[in-house]
Amino acid sequence: MHLTGWPKRLFDYMWNGGLKMSIQSNKALKILLIITIIACLAAVPALALNNNAQLDKVVFKVSDDYVVVDLVEYATAFDQDGDILWEYLKDGKDFPEVYAVASGDKYMSLVEYATNYIDDVSEAIANTSPLPSSEVQNFKVLTGFDEDDNPILVPIDAVVWITGVEALAAIEVSEGTDFADIGLPSEVEVTFDDDSTSMLDVDWDEGDYDGDTPGDYDLEGDLVLEEDQGNPDNLKAEITVTVVETKLDNLSVEAITKTGVDVTFSALAEELEDYTLTVIDPDGLNQPVEEKTLSAGATSATFTFVDELSWIKNGTWTVDGVSY
Repeated sequence: MHLTGWPKRLFDYMWNGGLKMSIQSNKALKILLIITIIACLAAVPALALNNNAQLDKVVFKVSDDYVVVDLVEYATAFDQDGDILWEYLKDGKDFPEVYAVASGDKYMSLVEYATNYIDDVSEAIANTSPLPSSEVQNFKVLTGFDEDDNPILVPIDAVVWITGVEALAAIEVSEGTDFADIGLPSEVEVTFDDDSTSMLDVDWDEGDYDGDTPGDYDLEGDLVLEEDQGNPDNLKAEITVTVVETKLDNLSVEAITKTGVDVTFSALAEELEDYTLTVIDPDGLNQPVEEKTLSAGATSATFTFVDELSWIKNGTWTVDGVSY
């Protein structure tokens, strides 16, 4: 077994911290060390006992609470000194106290997991003995930290887990559109494991978006969870933004109606095929218009909204960066 990154740091810390001599003469301690390393290695997504079973959560004993944490979040916190999650889980100790691990909704003790892993790598987690429900129901899910860095703990039986995020329609914007002016949706619909749905706010990441360079940009956004919601698979909102080269000079917005946008511009030297505009409403939302072919010599056009508006919102609209 070859260790790199944060698992290796953990092993070296424990090994050089006084365990080396004790392990040579203490079989029980050796097994305990292996169990601890395996529990930490479980945070690496590639580690699975077979193609159908993979660890995704770990339970820590923090003071009097049994706290369920996503393994990827734990691995990330381990590699960042002073991380709020890492410090909370340590609870004043050198390392967090691992109590149990989980795959999906099946929780098992470290000994149960380590025994199966060591004895038979092909042994699936699904075939091991889960912790009794009476014990699991006392677990609490760490869904985040409040503004004062206090942990937000929710009883596990009160948490709904996100299983899906709606697919968002692609957006086209004109060349020169800043990230803040794209008009990305502020919320997205998600589905939970009880088949209920809800609209959640999205915190979009700018990624490699460059509004001055035409092309397609795939953006991701973090879901803003409520206290009783969990996102074990770290699902995100996703959208493709296409930056289209701008070719209309001296653009002026003449009118915005429920059905479309009327604009004027300098006479075109050549035909423009499948041209579109970036229309942002007063709420900062992108209102897509249908593509239109503009003939050579044209000086005006009406672009039709993909979805007819229910009303014209009061405030400032922008069309290809031009205020109206």
